[in-house]
Amino acid sequence: MSKTNNDGYGSFFDFKGGGVLFFNQSVGLELFLNYILSNSKSSISNSNTNSLSIGIGFQIHLEKK
Repeated sequence: MSKTNNDGYGSFFDFKGGGVLFFNQSVGLELFLNYILSNSKSSISNSNTNSLSIGIGFQIHLEKK
């Protein structure tokens, strides 16, 4: 019978940046880039992942009157 050691370690880095184009004082269109770097190592496998994504969204700011 063999015993498998599954201990490992990993690291993760995530960076996100972008800007907003406001249509008026309350509503804006958000554009951003996101970069993810992930590394993990164990006795079974090694994994390196790089990811770049582009996002779009709306920002709505509620105001008190």
